[in-house]
Amino acid sequence: MRDDFNQKTKDILARRVCFVCSNPECRKRTSGPGEQPDKAVNIGVAAHITAASVGGPRYDPFMSADEGSSAENGIWLCQNCAHLIDADPVKYPVELLYRWKRETEAEARASIGRRSGMSSDELLLLSEAELLCADAVEYLRYIVEKDETHLQRDVVLLPNKNVLFGVWGGTHSAIYYEEQPLLKQQFRWLHEQGFLEKLNDRSDTPLYRITNSFYRWLAIS
Repeated sequence: MRDDFNQKTKDILARRVCFVCSNPECRKRTSGPGEQPDKAVNIGVAAHITAASVGGPRYDPFMSADEGSSAENGIWLCQNCAHLIDADPVKYPVELLYRWKRETEAEARASIGRRSGMSSDELLLLSEAELLCADAVEYLRYIVEKDETHLQRDVVLLPNKNVLFGVWGGTHSAIYYEEQPLLKQQFRWLHEQGFLEKLNDRSDTPLYRITNSFYRWLAIS
């Protein structure tokens, strides 16, 4: 017996990646208008990460029928890539397909509200920021959401609330990293990718400025 996806699940998988193939080496658009005004063309499929039936690629005997037919076990691919992953399951294991799924969904999430002309590299970099620097991005997004002036750009990292920090002639928000040491690494990565400007040379209390483009993205994403 096969644990097939129902139509609702197929639609969800397609929409969560904007009808784009989840293979990072492909990224083909899988849906568009047909020649007739009331027709659409689709070359995408909802593929199973673990097989829908016994003996299939990456079959997991411990997965229930409900789990096997859920959106969690699905990945949206073009027809060619769907055939590719099933023809060589050793090269395309479960862990890899879940990574494709996460990255493509993050890229689609980052593109919401953005101009369609953004390059794939720009979208991929934003999705990497969400994945690799989730804690830092969450703090920065909170700062931007609370900024009623829409002028707040400077953020300083402090060990704890007992450390005072002043900026001559300006204002800043403070984030405390003592219990979250990875925050400093995440802010450093965001700086290296051009999302933040470094305003001082201190390693214990680094001061950053959010770039205007990154500020706008944080405000709408």
